[in-house]
Amino acid sequence: MTGDQTNLDKALHETRKRAYAASEGKDALAMLAAETEVRLLDRKKDFVRYAVRLADNLMRAAERVEEEPENHHSVNPLGEALNNSNALDADRACVEIGTLRQMLDDIERAKKGAAR
Repeated sequence: MTGDQTNLDKALHETRKRAYAASEGKDALAMLAAETEVRLLDRKKDFVRYAVRLADNLMRAAERVEEEPENHHSVNPLGEALNNSNALDADRACVEIGTLRQMLDDIERAKKGAAR
């Protein structure tokens, strides 16, 4: 996920172009949909970042336990995942992703209603 542009980056770029085109074309619903999708993709990027950090932290914890089985202090007694802000941030991103998906569905219904 480093170096080259990710699939999310590409999707963001295309969606921003759609938002700009909708704005230029004075299509308010298309612009709202594209701007909402930009926010959704941004939150997905955040989720990926948090999930990768959390996975890395958990892998390091697993390696500590595996490497030193006699060390009974190698695991956080409050929890490795729950005591990690990346876990909470990833969960918050999931909630926001769900909300933004619902907003996109609502916009699609409004478009269909306006087309009738």
